[in-house]
Amino acid sequence: MTKFKNIKLRRGLGLLSSITMLLLLASVLLACVPNMQNFTPSDPSSGEADSSTATSAVTGTSSDTPPHGESEPASSSAFNENTPPSKSRHSITSTETSPTAASKTTTTTTIAANLAAKPVGKVGRAHSIRVFEDMQVTVIYGLDEADQEIPIEAFYCSTGYNNATPKAPEGKPIRITAFRPSYLKFSLLGDCYVRYPTQIMGDYFFHSVPYEYSGSKGPEYNECWIGGMYALGRYKTTGGCIRLSVRDAAKMQSYAYPGMPLYILTNSSGYSWPTPQSVPAVQAGKPYSISGRLGWDPTDWHQENPYQGLFKGPSISGDKTLTLTEGYKKTSTAAFTITGNPSPEISISMNPDSTKISWNNTSKKIDIAAGLTQGKYEINLKVSNSLDDMTLKFTLIVEKAQQAPLISGPSSLELIEGYKQASSGAFEISGHPAPRLSINSSNDGISWNDAAQELVIAEGLPAGVYTVILTADNGLKENAVFEFSLTVKPVETEVTPVPTDPASEPTAAESATETVDPSDTSDEG
Repeated sequence: MTKFKNIKLRRGLGLLSSITMLLLLASVLLACVPNMQNFTPSDPSSGEADSSTATSAVTGTSSDTPPHGESEPASSSAFNENTPPSKSRHSITSTETSPTAASKTTTTTTIAANLAAKPVGKVGRAHSIRVFEDMQVTVIYGLDEADQEIPIEAFYCSTGYNNATPKAPEGKPIRITAFRPSYLKFSLLGDCYVRYPTQIMGDYFFHSVPYEYSGSKGPEYNECWIGGMYALGRYKTTGGCIRLSVRDAAKMQSYAYPGMPLYILTNSSGYSWPTPQSVPAVQAGKPYSISGRLGWDPTDWHQENPYQGLFKGPSISGDKTLTLTEGYKKTSTAAFTITGNPSPEISISMNPDSTKISWNNTSKKIDIAAGLTQGKYEINLKVSNSLDDMTLKFTLIVEKAQQAPLISGPSSLELIEGYKQASSGAFEISGHPAPRLSINSSNDGISWNDAAQELVIAEGLPAGVYTVILTADNGLKENAVFEFSLTVKPVETEVTPVPTDPASEPTAAESATETVDPSDTSDEG
């Protein structure tokens, strides 16, 4: 009986132990489920991609800064293109999603992004991602109709301190898993939340700047670790993930899809991308910050975000035209007035001569180098910030240099009475501004043909000499005066000889005989 009771007791204890183990296992599994909250963004991109004017990458090197707002990597070992990343980066309160076959490196058949020219046809939905560590910029690419990878949007980011972000060179992309909860809890040396994470693989994510962990209810909107905002677009400061503003992290989720190619490159030389939306500077004190460490992400679209009241779309005003004369010296326009918060970025588009026309951001003027030739130069000044953009159309006119009037052409013409209507032949009249011509003729039968630039002589002018004075006047000090002479000669009359009778003509002998006048008695003696 005692043996039976002991067996029964042992069975009861075993059952109780099994139930306890099941409860513990359930609690662990529940703890691993991602903490999510329905932070539905009102403005992230839909993922549709349009062609954008690309701006060239600026050569530079991002500096490493000790991690701020995120746990430091457990290992200090660096990664290179041939070393797969470690899986022990962060402890996450979700079941770890291991890299699948989709996340392994494979080659791409599209035309390399750094070789892509102008888009061919329509650019489709997002296709791939490139992270340029030297510029701390993340770029989304779409495919055009020729399978070229065209940059469609760019974000300022911050990558891993001490080379902690894995590399993925051209031809060997990481195929991201694209697990995308609303938020996750990260913990290693300290707990924090991140909003709008997009899983790359294992413990590597795109995500927002971290938020304070203050319990299991999820991140508070005004408890962002604001010290990490300044690093975006400037330097490396994470434990290996790729940080974005919360606005851009939400957009990243809208672009991402499982298996999307991701390239993480150390050098941006030869690549180009659209100018990223600016990240407004963090404001000190209430209501923007609740402490020196915690506050609002300025890009958060939440209706209670006090930065919303600070923001103002960009505007630009100033003269819309400037007229110069050939031979001018180096000059500038008057200063433009530019407003907006965040402070707008200014660029010149449709610049017909970037070697001689440039924007001076210090003086807020357009600088114009000497040497532009006569013509009209249409320029677009674009100002943009994270809210909007605005374009001012500016026209620069370079006129021909002033030149005194000058007349050249035929100076005389001879006609014979009975001529048909005639013309002088063309004259050349030059000068700047274009001269006005006046004519002073001694006969109304001589007129000016402006289209042919010549004198027209009506038929029927009698014989004589006619003078025409041409005067060109363009407002300068001296006029051009040109004299033209027309001579109309009379018709010459031919004299016809009268025929004679040969019989009436004297013979040679008769011609030799002197004829004596009988009345002449002067020689008589």
